[in-house]
Amino acid sequence: MTFLPFRISAYLFACTAATLLFAQPSSAADSPPQQITSIDQVQFQQTNAQAQMEELQNRMFRLAEATRQAEPDDAAKLLMAVRAAREQLILEQMRGNLNLLNNKEYTHAAEDQAQIIAKLEELKKLLTSGVSDLQMLLEKLRAIDQANKKLDAATAEEKRQKAASEKLAGANPSDKKPLDNLKRDQ
Repeated sequence: MTFLPFRISAYLFACTAATLLFAQPSSAADSPPQQITSIDQVQFQQTNAQAQMEELQNRMFRLAEATRQAEPDDAAKLLMAVRAAREQLILEQMRGNLNLLNNKEYTHAAEDQAQIIAKLEELKKLLTSGVSDLQMLLEKLRAIDQANKKLDAATAEEKRQKAASEKLAGANPSDKKPLDNLKRDQ
């Protein structure tokens, strides 16, 4: 029976020791976490938004490539949105804004952030509204106009050649004598 209380006391000692070990930090690495400031949160959010924007552009491009055959209009809309995002340099502006935050230039960063948000709203409108459909129709009209111009040029050349052929066909028989000489020579 003396053995049982020894086991219980050893168990209690082990539990107490474990509690003390886990309750107190044993090194500097186990120190309490540092306080996260609102600036750190904003920088993290900006980095996260930048990564998401980059991923969005890549996915839109891949989706446009994948749907080019099945949904050419939607694929064109996606490619137009990717082109617009790259032309507006949204990702580069986001990187610059993160640098402003790191350098503690908060007023400039806030202004830059407002511009980025406005550009993203324009991009959203481009993807979701009928404006992009109108722009796509305008691009198609431009292509049709260019094709019409080429067709008009080809038609004019055909008319010119036809007139020249008719002129040669309606020429005097005396004009055909040099042609007969050439035929004999062949």
